[in-house]
Amino acid sequence: MESDNLDLVMKNRTLAEISARDSLTGLYNRWYVMEKIDSEMNRSLRHGCPVSVLMLDIDHFKRVNDAFGHAAGDGVLRAVAQVLRDSCRVYDVPGRYGGEEFCVVLPETKTGNTTVVAERIRERMESSSFNVGGDSVVVTASIGIAGIDSMEGEGIVSPSILIDRADRALYSAKHRGRNRVELWDVAMQGAAMAH
Repeated sequence: MESDNLDLVMKNRTLAEISARDSLTGLYNRWYVMEKIDSEMNRSLRHGCPVSVLMLDIDHFKRVNDAFGHAAGDGVLRAVAQVLRDSCRVYDVPGRYGGEEFCVVLPETKTGNTTVVAERIRERMESSSFNVGGDSVVVTASIGIAGIDSMEGEGIVSPSILIDRADRALYSAKHRGRNRVELWDVAMQGAAMAH
């Protein structure tokens, strides 16, 4: 009986891990990332720890699909996922948010310090060429950053508001020329969300 219970616990853990992963990239999926943001924000509230979020979008990704096909586009998405894994600390949570958009949760990271991580990711992508069939493709990324350095100064913020802020900063990066990093600020509050 005890052996059966242990086996069931192990199978449930395996199933939970599989359901938390994006099948194409192997990164965490959107739902897991949102749960992680929520838990990190709760920890921030309890212990005063900062938390930051990066939203990353591959610039002109449609061109890759149009020129080389969707299988090549999938290859680029997997390669970008590897760049994210290689660029993050062990306790950061990189995930695929949807399509060609990725999200990275950075626990215990002040918003100002996040720019270093974002620039490292942006530079690694810009200087990498991804093998697509017989061709080599270089893609760039626009990155938006939002975070909470202390809950007292932020008022009431939810995971969806934090993501929205990072997304608005991402939109600003796209609008200002792509292949750049932008930090959310209050001036972006009313910015349109079409990218």
